[in-house]
Amino acid sequence: MSYQFKPSWLVSSLFFILILGLVSLGSWQLNRADDKQSLQKMIDQRSALEPLSLNMPFEEFAPYQIVQATGEYRAKDSILLDTVVYQGKPGYFLITPFEIIASRAVILVNRGWLPQGTIKQDLPTFKTPEGLITLEGHLNPPMSNPALKDNLSNPLSATPPLWYYMDQAFFSQINGYSVLPLILKLKVGGQTSTFSSTSIPKEYTEIALIQDWPNYDANSGVHIGYSIQWFVFAIFGLLAYIGISFKKTKKD
Repeated sequence: MSYQFKPSWLVSSLFFILILGLVSLGSWQLNRADDKQSLQKMIDQRSALEPLSLNMPFEEFAPYQIVQATGEYRAKDSILLDTVVYQGKPGYFLITPFEIIASRAVILVNRGWLPQGTIKQDLPTFKTPEGLITLEGHLNPPMSNPALKDNLSNPLSATPPLWYYMDQAFFSQINGYSVLPLILKLKVGGQTSTFSSTSIPKEYTEIALIQDWPNYDANSGVHIGYSIQWFVFAIFGLLAYIGISFKKTKKD
């Protein structure tokens, strides 16, 4: 008994689409791994640089750079970002606009995490340093709107200053001034008195704030593992196609 390779056009078409799709998924995962590795390298390089001054033209700055800024907080325009979990506990990010004295530009500063009270409706109070101060932290891209909140007409809740998410364009609209496109995440001890170059006294700062920013982890190995999985499936699909396409032939 002998076998002959006789694939049908229908089977060939189906397996071609299947294998092409599996290979495409594997390639996509490899591209994601490469993109994350490139981002990790860029973040590591920029984080190793000396702090840059935001008093220079802003066009020279990019996400993940460590920067310093001298100016004053606009404390009255502070907001709390809702539903931020830290170590399993619910809380808020405290966002306060900061006016840079040299350029009069305003940047939003994520000052850290505050815990939620026993009753969710009781929003935490907070202190904001006054006068001319110098901040240090790292720049981050704007926060993306959460997918579950797309149906909201705006990010402002019924209880200001609590926001569901950070919308910089809406913030500028309701406050009457524009803000820079990046957000500064304040580092631990990143507030000093400009004139004395000393830390702000604790009685003038919000000591409950936690600035425990996680380091970026590319975790590219996960995507490489997924790509291998898709490529293996593609090989199995090819073997199955070959096995199905071989037909028994009868001797005359």
